[in-house]
Amino acid sequence: MPVSARFVRLLAAFAGVPVLFATACSNSQPIQSGAPQHGDVTVTPGPNGVQNVTVVANAQFRFVPATINAKVGRIHLTLRIKGGTPHNLTFDDLDSATIPTTSQGQTRSSDFTVSTPGRYQFVCTIHESLNQAGTLVVSR
Repeated sequence: MPVSARFVRLLAAFAGVPVLFATACSNSQPIQSGAPQHGDVTVTPGPNGVQNVTVVANAQFRFVPATINAKVGRIHLTLRIKGGTPHNLTFDDLDSATIPTTSQGQTRSSDFTVSTPGRYQFVCTIHESLNQAGTLVVSR
């Protein structure tokens, strides 16, 4: 029974797929218990006592890192835009930490103090319906 040219092209197109999956998984590292997950960051105070952190808003409508672990105290938060659309960063419970709408390639910062430990959610109000959100986790 003759094999059609279309079938041969289809077979050739999928021939490398298992190799791609094997290659992509070959460099995987297991996550150790208690290790931060991808997209998490822990900040520590610098010599001046300020905790500096940069959050990137990307074209996939995500914040990276999505979780920021910090201590009670002063925080200098910078929003960097890497994506075609403008983004902002707003906290529900930390009015002083709001960063206004920022365009592609720009950065804007906010300096604020958190005196109460807790979980503080931040969102991009422009893309909140797309679940562009993150969490600032503050401990003593």
